[in-house]
Amino acid sequence: MEIVILWILFGIFSSIIASNKNRNALGWFFVGLLFGPFGLLVAFLSPIDIKQPTTIVKVNKKSEYIENLEAVQKLSDLKDKGIITQEEFDVQKSKLLS
Repeated sequence: MEIVILWILFGIFSSIIASNKNRNALGWFFVGLLFGPFGLLVAFLSPIDIKQPTTIVKVNKKSEYIENLEAVQKLSDLKDKGIITQEEFDVQKSKLLS
């Protein structure tokens, strides 16, 4: 009976350690439950899983790019109507696209 409780504790501690390292706690619970101290050791020695927000950054860059293109289009319309000069258009365009 004590062995079963000990193996359950290995599973619980494996899941806690894995959860603190941004890993799947339920999966690591079963690893600790099945492999006991070896599962706990592997959970302890595994590296931290760092999640990069690459998708969010790409969406923000894309929307900023689209906004800049729309601003250049508006500047082009102002230039075509004679409201701003070609030099003013070129300066503002270079600011937006850089």
